[in-house]
Amino acid sequence: MSEVLQARSRKAVAVRLGDARAVEEASRNLAAAKIEQYIQKVVAEAPPLSAEQRDRLAGLLRTAEPAAKVLRRPTTVNERIISGGDVE
Repeated sequence: MSEVLQARSRKAVAVRLGDARAVEEASRNLAAAKIEQYIQKVVAEAPPLSAEQRDRLAGLLRTAEPAAKVLRRPTTVNERIISGGDVE
């Protein structure tokens, strides 16, 4: 089974159990697995990069801020329940 499928499964279990910390960690792991899978695909299809290009891309990953997490609002009922929001 791929890492993405395993991570998705772990997140689903955490959501079903209602464990907010486990959901947060599983969400982070799922995002990392998806990013890794995408990077592997792109690198396999692209021509070789120069050292400068690799360094610039690696720098993006090293300095990435979790802005998406700060700006993202819960969208599913389960996410709203876990975050303590209204379920309307």
